[in-house]
Amino acid sequence: MAWKKLTIDDLRLVLSEDEVEKLNELSLDETVTAVINSTIELVSASWRGALKAKGMEIDPRDYYTPSTYWYWVLVHSRYACWSRFPNSSVFAIDDVRRKEYEEALKLLKEPYLDVDEVEWTDPSGEPNPDLTAYVKTTGSSLLTPWLVFPDEHPMIDKWQPRIMKTDIH
Repeated sequence: MAWKKLTIDDLRLVLSEDEVEKLNELSLDETVTAVINSTIELVSASWRGALKAKGMEIDPRDYYTPSTYWYWVLVHSRYACWSRFPNSSVFAIDDVRRKEYEEALKLLKEPYLDVDEVEWTDPSGEPNPDLTAYVKTTGSSLLTPWLVFPDEHPMIDKWQPRIMKTDIH
């Protein structure tokens, strides 16, 4: 399958009919939509971190999750979103959902499902460019996110490698 950034529209897949109707009402308010999408992004970032910590290759785009984990990310997101509306009878967190959430947390701690192959398109529109094209396009590095290429850094005109000398006795 593929990697994608989950949104409020995807959240509807794990909701009951009543909840979808209520969500449709709430999503008319841009602030509520932004809060729900931000919550989904935070949950997605947690899952991506867990996958990366287990040595799995993750998509370089922010908040993208593999299809094998979509359901669990959405279950986790549903619980996180609905806990923000504790007084709503429509957004019930019952025992079944609480157990699903607990199962999602177990998988978050020990992810074991395989992830999809990373496929993405760079800003020029070329599908599946190699990693160096992504790094040069974005000015970042997947393995060393603190690395900024000197020709793209506003404070550095030229690349000047620096060697630090230390006296070790």
